[in-house]
Amino acid sequence: MNNYTILIVDDVAKNIQIAAQILQTEGYEIRFAKSGKAAIDLLKTKSIDLILLDIMMPELDGYEVCKMIKDNPKTSNIPIIFITAKTDAESISQGFEFGAVDYITKPFNSLELLARVKNQLKIKLVEKELREALSAKNKFFSIIAHDLKNPFSGFLGLSQMMSQEFDKIRPEDLKEYSKAIFTSATSLYKLLEDLLQWSRTQLGTIPYEPEQLDIYELAFNNLFTLEKNIFEKRITVFNNIRPNTIAFCDRNMITTVIRNLVTNAIKFTHPGGKITLSYKLIEIQSRDFIEVSIKDTGVGISEETIEKLLDISAHYTSLGTNKEKGTGLGLILCKEFIEKHGGALKIYSSLGEGSIFSFTIPAAKKEVGF
Repeated sequence: MNNYTILIVDDVAKNIQIAAQILQTEGYEIRFAKSGKAAIDLLKTKSIDLILLDIMMPELDGYEVCKMIKDNPKTSNIPIIFITAKTDAESISQGFEFGAVDYITKPFNSLELLARVKNQLKIKLVEKELREALSAKNKFFSIIAHDLKNPFSGFLGLSQMMSQEFDKIRPEDLKEYSKAIFTSATSLYKLLEDLLQWSRTQLGTIPYEPEQLDIYELAFNNLFTLEKNIFEKRITVFNNIRPNTIAFCDRNMITTVIRNLVTNAIKFTHPGGKITLSYKLIEIQSRDFIEVSIKDTGVGISEETIEKLLDISAHYTSLGTNKEKGTGLGLILCKEFIEKHGGALKIYSSLGEGSIFSFTIPAAKKEVGF
């Protein structure tokens, strides 16, 4: 079945009925309007994937309606197929000039109608994917140009000072310069690691090898790795995930997810705060899933910012409570890895009250798990 919604615009109810019956056999959701004005009003509130638009209508004809739709940035990308009894070259050419992508003549031929609709929906999907790929590519290079520059600037400035004035530098200053260089190196390495992982996800070259794994162990190992960060901020961590919580997942991907989410919680939690890891078993479409949650008592996130966090085109980053820096790619990687498992990443937060990041992954079969 198809999830596309098609709007049929025709002032003759019989024409709408015939076209709708043909299209509904393919599972398309149908909306209809019996005038150009009604169609414009409907587009203000409904999401439409394709429009079948009659040319000869009273008040606003199809050409005028098409122009209005194409002039509106919110609807300009909706493909329009003209419905017409006119087959002369001039009328068809005029329709294309107004922005139509195809035309269908009345009376309808069901095979032709379905073929033309399917073709335009495929083209629309490809165009959408191309726009997203182009946006991602542009942001990818923007991240490289912007974020690589800062750590390299630190390297260059400090290394130049040390090479030119080494004999004049006090031991205590040398120690601070070394720490600054190490911080820049760590930031640069993390950025390169995220960029490489993200680019591999786009190319589909990261192997996906799910197996039965204990989520408790993955969480425990990540917390052990991040122990220094936790200790430095005096954060109390509660791992409420029970041993033998078995999921069917890819070790490397879910390790990356947990590490990124816990690192994020540490970053935005004030010194002396609290982080809690928990889980529960849920059912999604008759399948058993494990929902893992990482809750913090940190600074919280606004609703507007949450939308930006998982959008590569937004490239949103912010400093942690101790001025820790991030790459802006960690959560995007998490989202893609979780979706690879058929799960979802969700964010719940309130400014000043902390955040909860939760994700779902398939549970192992009951006979080998719980």
